[in-house]
Amino acid sequence: MSTRTLRVSVVALLTAGFAAGTLGTTPAEAAGLRGGRVTWYATGERVRVTDTRADGYAFGVRLYDTRRPKAVRTCAVNGRGRSRVCDFAFPEGRRIIIVARLTKGSRALYAGSVQVRS
Repeated sequence: MSTRTLRVSVVALLTAGFAAGTLGTTPAEAAGLRGGRVTWYATGERVRVTDTRADGYAFGVRLYDTRRPKAVRTCAVNGRGRSRVCDFAFPEGRRIIIVARLTKGSRALYAGSVQVRS
């Protein structure tokens, strides 16, 4: 299984206003984002989220199907080095936007975004 890493600069994201990396449909694609890592498995529409910092923030993602933007799915984990795999069902060939967030209590910080295909 090949994994390709895409680094996203938070400064570039804020400067651009909205920026998204693109992950293809190989068996597993990974994106290192602020505070965590997201791995997308197109086969089975699974996502693994990993918290990479001991900063008190939980790392999580929200997944949006661009054809059904109100159908939001979430997956989160808290604790440095911890991972969680979430299994979702998206119709084949859909463009999915994954938005990463860091949360602590009611505070949420934008951590980056990527686009994938189901």
